[in-house]
Amino acid sequence: MTLTVVSKQYSTDVVDTSYLHLLGSLVKRYNSLSFDVAMLSLGSGGFILGYFLFQSRAVPRWIAVLGIIGSVLLFGRSLAVLMGYPQGFALFLPITLFEFIFPIWLIIKGFNQKLPDIQSSAV
Repeated sequence: MTLTVVSKQYSTDVVDTSYLHLLGSLVKRYNSLSFDVAMLSLGSGGFILGYFLFQSRAVPRWIAVLGIIGSVLLFGRSLAVLMGYPQGFALFLPITLFEFIFPIWLIIKGFNQKLPDIQSSAV
């Protein structure tokens, strides 16, 4: 949206457009940073979800482990990018698989109805 506004300003009869190039590059950089910060929060929340799914056995353990591994890789990738170490998109694959498999599993099978009593197993 912001780049559209900048490009419309650029297309008008403005004599000095150098600031528009700078503004456009700043907007693109902000977009990249905001994406990686959002992936940090998704990774941490996904780890907590995967951990609770693993502990409660509400879904098969392999789905929960896939969510945990994917979340850790997502968090690590985003943290590395924010620190200046560019990483590829291959680290998104496990969390992508989890985000496709988990809802399909819930739609077809649902949660495990025979959940263990967490109170007695924690003692």
